[in-house]
Amino acid sequence: MAHELFGERFYGKREPAWHGLGQVFEHEPTAVEAFQEAGLNYHVGKHPLFTYINGNYEIIEDQFALVREATEDDPQNRMFGVVSNQYQVLNNMDIAPIVDLLSKEWPIETVGALKDGRTIFVTLKADLAEVAGEELAKYFLLTDTKDGRGGAMRLAFTPIRVVCTNTLTSAISGARDQFSLTHSGSLEADLNGAVEIIAASKRAERDVLETFRHMAQFQADADMLQTLLDAAYPLPKVGRWERFKDDLEDLGVGKAVTDRVLQQHEKLEARRQVRMRLQGGAKEVYQKFCDEHTDLAQTPWAMYNAIVEFEDFRNGWSGREGESLLFGQRAERKAKAFTAAVKVMRGS
Repeated sequence: MAHELFGERFYGKREPAWHGLGQVFEHEPTAVEAFQEAGLNYHVGKHPLFTYINGNYEIIEDQFALVREATEDDPQNRMFGVVSNQYQVLNNMDIAPIVDLLSKEWPIETVGALKDGRTIFVTLKADLAEVAGEELAKYFLLTDTKDGRGGAMRLAFTPIRVVCTNTLTSAISGARDQFSLTHSGSLEADLNGAVEIIAASKRAERDVLETFRHMAQFQADADMLQTLLDAAYPLPKVGRWERFKDDLEDLGVGKAVTDRVLQQHEKLEARRQVRMRLQGGAKEVYQKFCDEHTDLAQTPWAMYNAIVEFEDFRNGWSGREGESLLFGQRAERKAKAFTAAVKVMRGS
């Protein structure tokens, strides 16, 4: 199913989730309680790997199977991947007490598990803020993927526009509010440190909100707004060979070189067309935003929101696309647009 939940391991505050699975709570549980109620206290461990050669079993050195042990609703051991001796498993029951350093101040909003338990997520609701007459709800997110294929533990702040549930990723406030932690021997210590830093960084939120408000008040011309689009969707530059493509025949260049230059040009042109379509899509959302919020028209806030909304909702939200909204290419595009908006305002 598209939601990819592990069984019904979802625990959410007050209102059922769109998928209708899991449990709803009315109180404010600790992270330890929420993980327990959501069924996240299953165990993942490293186990030796063997190979069968010529009738004999031989252990594979420095390679281990990453296995989730059987649960009541899935009575089968599930292998998530193969890892080295350096890979550290931090089980969910070890993560929850560390998250409770934050849940004492910010209540748990949701917890859940995906893909047979490979990935867990937890969100804590920070507070509300107002920008240009709209509310921003701020959330702390933690996700952890235990599969040995490059999955990392990630922590971030994410403001959400309440009006349209637009995800404004943590990248807007800089690296200090986002961490990606590898499953190394120091994972538990790294997680403790990251949580402590994020808790302390709450003081920096005022600066982010002030930047938002400045973006909503700043009147920008068309060139300034185009700068945000170019930052999010940069058009590829002309390559070192492409500038000669129209002169190849006059220069008497051989067929092999000519074909190579033209092939490179075709690839470059295809990339350019993709970026132009993305810019066009964001422009359409921008115009709609300006029509609906005339007091915010022609501002970096309008263009930034258009880019964010376009990235969040094109092609929907599922699987790796959802992850990209928070940590991947789509998040990077939003972050680049935000950085460009700040530069535009400072350079005026």
